[in-house]
Amino acid sequence: MAETMRVGLIGCGNVVSYGHRPALTTLPDVELVALADITPERRKIGQEWFGLSDENLYEDYKDILARDDVDVVVVTVPQQFRRQIVLDAFAAGKHVLSEKPISDTPAVAAELCKAAEDAGLTFGVVHNYHFFPEYRLMKKLLDSGEIGDLRVLTMNY
Repeated sequence: MAETMRVGLIGCGNVVSYGHRPALTTLPDVELVALADITPERRKIGQEWFGLSDENLYEDYKDILARDDVDVVVVTVPQQFRRQIVLDAFAAGKHVLSEKPISDTPAVAAELCKAAEDAGLTFGVVHNYHFFPEYRLMKKLLDSGEIGDLRVLTMNY
């Protein structure tokens, strides 16, 4: 991969505004080079956020996958559409960072991980809550047995 990671963003919905936009606009070794979204209004918003020219905006994500100057794609589309996009990205030789959850079934999760491994590519899934202090405390309490055995868990965040 190049010294500067050249990124294609697939999906420009709400999670991009507060989650991905800050990273994509401030990390010194990351350059967003293309954006795809099926909604013209979202493409326009993304264009304004990231300063992309019209020729770097796409309706079809496969146009990003066909670009030689994209090293990695960030997939932020709704979960029910991710599987095929991620598989297509690996087939195109692109590394992938996907929004959570990885899938709706363990079988699909395994399929995606295997596709990445078979292609020799990196597959990351955003788990930004994983290291929150609240979750680490819950894990510590459960592991210590201090609160007994876990039977049911309900979380709101």
